[in-house]
Amino acid sequence: MSIVSKASKAIVNARNTTAIPETSEFDGFWLNLGVYSGSEESSKFTRIPRGVAVSDLKMRKVYETMDPEFAAQVEVMNEIILAIQEKCLTANDGKPMTEGQSIPVNINEVLYRRQEETEMVRDKETTTTIRNALFS
Repeated sequence: MSIVSKASKAIVNARNTTAIPETSEFDGFWLNLGVYSGSEESSKFTRIPRGVAVSDLKMRKVYETMDPEFAAQVEVMNEIILAIQEKCLTANDGKPMTEGQSIPVNINEVLYRRQEETEMVRDKETTTTIRNALFS
């Protein structure tokens, strides 16, 4: 005889459930980065191997308490996302892009390396001052 608790049932149920992928009307639409080469008449687009899924582009909320400059950037970002999504769904006289269809997008790219968190050297004088101020 075994004893099955509510907690163990929850663990078993969690293991047995499969994640259902979230679908989006923008599945299958991609922003591809690359370069055009050749003459204008025979220009060819060569893309790099990784694209940006349009379904991954999520708009951000703008709050009243945000720094005004940052809020302005977020608003522009949201408009860019909306314009791209709109073009995906209305490129052919109000109908979605067809499979294999591509539309040039005037967007700038930058090469960026994220900033890594660094360990700060703790200043002994500051540490002592703060502790004295808090606990004396």
